[in-house]
Amino acid sequence: MRTFLENTVIVVLDDDPTGTQTVHDVPVLTTWEEDTLEEMFRADTPLFYILTNSRAFSEEVAVAMNEEIGGRLKKLGDKYQRRVLPISRSDSTLRGHYPAEVEALAEGFGATNPLVFIIPAFIEGGRVTVDGVHYLEQEGVRTPVSETPFAKDPVFGYANSDLTEWVVEKAAGTIRHEQIKKVGRTDLTGAALAETANRVADPAYKVVVADAESYEDLARVADLIRRVQELGRDVIIRSAASIVKTLGNLEAAPLLEATDLLDVQNKRGGLVVVGSFVPLTTRQVSILMDRVSLPAYIINTKQVVADPEEYVATLASKVREHIESGETVLVYTQRKLQTGANREENIQIGMQYSDLLVKLVQQIDVPPAFVVAKGGITSSDIATKGLGIRKAMVKGQIIPGVSVWEPGLDSRLSGFPYVVFPGNVGNDQALYEVVKKLLGNFEL
Repeated sequence: MRTFLENTVIVVLDDDPTGTQTVHDVPVLTTWEEDTLEEMFRADTPLFYILTNSRAFSEEVAVAMNEEIGGRLKKLGDKYQRRVLPISRSDSTLRGHYPAEVEALAEGFGATNPLVFIIPAFIEGGRVTVDGVHYLEQEGVRTPVSETPFAKDPVFGYANSDLTEWVVEKAAGTIRHEQIKKVGRTDLTGAALAETANRVADPAYKVVVADAESYEDLARVADLIRRVQELGRDVIIRSAASIVKTLGNLEAAPLLEATDLLDVQNKRGGLVVVGSFVPLTTRQVSILMDRVSLPAYIINTKQVVADPEEYVATLASKVREHIESGETVLVYTQRKLQTGANREENIQIGMQYSDLLVKLVQQIDVPPAFVVAKGGITSSDIATKGLGIRKAMVKGQIIPGVSVWEPGLDSRLSGFPYVVFPGNVGNDQALYEVVKKLLGNFEL
């Protein structure tokens, strides 16, 4: 695998684990201890991920994380004489701590005036940017993202689909319209490309908003980034998942099949854990339950409040029995989302649900045949806290936009595929299709 510039290490700071959804054969770290990061530089790894899960935390915590990681990457880049291209990977539907964590990352790097590329296109998931407006495309219909449920997120909601206006909205006065350059296909074709690079390399610009409807468009954007760096301007990328595949020069890979993933010696059942509250996930869970007969348990908040330790212990015992007997089991949170009085309370509510699921998984002491984790915060916490994954290898995708990790041998449990399923990806049948593929016809 070659990176797009010689002597460059591309490091993706992923604010939840779903950002690996376009890559394969790439390492992902769930810790950023300096010794662990140095292993990547010492091995001359051209592209790797660091899972920060910062979307699950307060802005203050996210800022501290990014500044610390930025400083360590700068130190290691200098030590090993590598150019580091940092990517702040976030949600393709524009949720996340922007611009705070990008500014913190720049601070850690010591970049006083970096050019930030905003590239939220996620081609596999139907997220495209046209004339500076970001859309969600489903069944051939494009809807401006501000008109989707994702824009009503209780923590990261927003009013604008026009990315220039979105940047101004989120920056709350620190970035002005005249400091943002919108670039489209005509700006990146032929002689116009060099002219555009020279223009945006001017320190007067702080942000570039990039159109993309295809990987061909993303290749043009990558060429612009390369040229800007060659002109001496520091670059930080705020993006969704697709541009990583382009910058890393990763070849397309076929979707993974059960035979690529499952250990035929493991006769145990699998585990499906659902924490995401977005309406799409609720529909996906409903269809899965309608079409596949699985033991299913819903997290009952009233019982949890009454005696959380006993509740989790009892549920974990039942789940373990199903897995050991060869049955795949579904555990999911109640589908009506609780909300708090403010953004911080909403983050805390999400963390409370995630903590319950983590405590459940922590009490599973036998490796399942597979684990499917649905939702960004859920899949991160189950991986790091529940399964103790510190390093993993991204095997590829089981359906478009849904990646599969191979947990490292130093994980608490390993030897099975870990499916990272974003809450906002796929059609209504997608969760069913993933579980069906993993189970095979004999269990349906």
